[in-house]
Amino acid sequence: MKKTISLLLLLVLLLAFASCSGKNKLYVVELPLTPASENRFAGIEIDGFDYERITDDSVQKTRQVTVDGLEYTCVYQYTEISPYYKCSCDVYRAEGNNGFVCNIKLNKETGGVVMYSYGFENGYVTKKGDKSYEDCKKIAEETAKRNTGTRDLVFVEKGADKEPKNDEKHGDVYEFTFVRMIGGFKTNIEIKVGVNTDGWAYSCDKGANPSYNGLLIDKGFMKKAEPADDKIIDRKIRSLYRSDDVAWEQTDSCFAKLKDESLCVIYDITVTPKDRGPETVKLLRFVEN
Repeated sequence: MKKTISLLLLLVLLLAFASCSGKNKLYVVELPLTPASENRFAGIEIDGFDYERITDDSVQKTRQVTVDGLEYTCVYQYTEISPYYKCSCDVYRAEGNNGFVCNIKLNKETGGVVMYSYGFENGYVTKKGDKSYEDCKKIAEETAKRNTGTRDLVFVEKGADKEPKNDEKHGDVYEFTFVRMIGGFKTNIEIKVGVNTDGWAYSCDKGANPSYNGLLIDKGFMKKAEPADDKIIDRKIRSLYRSDDVAWEQTDSCFAKLKDESLCVIYDITVTPKDRGPETVKLLRFVEN
């Protein structure tokens, strides 16, 4: 009898531990995407939330697509199946003279343009390059508002570097991030716009990569992680960077909803490794509905 009770108690404890550990598990949903970071994160997978690339034979192979007021004849490339809510996309490509290329993502459910990116495969030749950071920021904001059809956007400072970076396909460039607001509440829908110093908005991602289609449904929710979450985040960050010599700070968080209607919270973690600048890691934790 005592042995049976002991076994039952052990089973209860194991189930309780499993429940707690599952609830507190953090999943990596985004890592820094730079050439320098690829080697550092080699072998680390996005925890079951990565995009799947397939060929969909039912998709129209050639079509006319209007991007920011201009029409392009585009050829189907592949389909991105996303684990997130209403974010799967058909990817098209248009090619022009002098190596000009336009890549476009169309929402598979609505057919709307959710991302476009222009570039010159043979290299971009700078014309003037005299636009300042503030000039380019203003161009990016107007581009974001025009493409999303809303003016209710808030600029988000992503790092302190206000010097342009040289991109062979786009020239000297700045990248800007805006967050959509609904009813005075911040959503987790980001709009990212790239602008070069000629004043050319060469890319606009309207939040489908990634977008969880979730709203911040409780004002101020999880602005700062609780102490228990801090410990879990700390372990996860040190594991990802394979080092104890890293500093991190939670800079944001929001509720999100996946395709299966499960609710989770997304943490934006700014990590500063030794001898390197800050970079952002996104972590996901499931919560009870």
